[in-house]
Amino acid sequence: MGRNFADLILRHATNSPDRVAIRRPTEWLNGRVQSKEEITFGELSRAVVRVRAGLASEGLQAGDRVILMFPVSLRLYELVLGLLSSGLAVVLIDTGMGKEKILQAIEDSRARAIVSVDALLKYHWILPKLWGLKKYSVDSSGLVVRSVDRLFLAAANEESQGPSVARDPDDHALITFTSGSTGRPKGADRTHGLLTAQHEALAEHFPHESTEVDMPCFPVVTLHNLCCGITTVLPPVDFAAVSQVDAEAVWSWASDQGVTRMSGAPAYIEPLIAALEAGTAPPDSLRALGVGGARVPRSLARRALAVL
Repeated sequence: MGRNFADLILRHATNSPDRVAIRRPTEWLNGRVQSKEEITFGELSRAVVRVRAGLASEGLQAGDRVILMFPVSLRLYELVLGLLSSGLAVVLIDTGMGKEKILQAIEDSRARAIVSVDALLKYHWILPKLWGLKKYSVDSSGLVVRSVDRLFLAAANEESQGPSVARDPDDHALITFTSGSTGRPKGADRTHGLLTAQHEALAEHFPHESTEVDMPCFPVVTLHNLCCGITTVLPPVDFAAVSQVDAEAVWSWASDQGVTRMSGAPAYIEPLIAALEAGTAPPDSLRALGVGGARVPRSLARRALAVL
């Protein structure tokens, strides 16, 4: 058996337990972040111990697939890392693809469990595709739909992480379903080997320092940052509608946090550049900006170079 991708992240709980792993804005208004939450590498590791205990208690085991379908939060990353460390595969489904395609993706995922919000799970009685799944809600609970807290079981020694479940490079790790705009949604499979290779490629092409503070708008880049042991500051944005960004809130938050590099899709970056063109000042700490995930217009690249 090979290496579990999760161990690339969990090693930093020993090396840098008190370093902030993820800081996330929870509320923003009128161009300013009003509140935030954060988790250190040590706290993240202890959460993984609880998730591994919870999964075992619920009868979920290595090789099973679990759907996570709720907004980005610290709990989402705790569950992703706990599932991976336990040898389970994480299935992510875009909630913006519509009810019919969501149900198709759930059926095709061959998952054993789903963690979602009450807005979806409360209809499980009339949605046959949910009947055979263990169901956990992040914002409610009931007779059949259990609270997600059941997947966070207090462990006897949360400081003792222990090695993750060994995985082969070709074993499933992260499965993401496309929008299905040309037909039935398709699952894109990231194996443990692929995630490891992706991290190594990013580290080679975009070298980092231990003091780096990165603000990515790509959730998978956060996984890479965690592997590097650097701090990720998530932007104040709805990840389901990144083009509708409060640019003033992003730039003020980036300045407050001493962000050294940023990345995102053109639809997210363009309004940020427009704000700079209108007179907003970029953070003095910012050293790099990455744009990708879709076609990058040359005009946008020129505009970014002009204001940065």
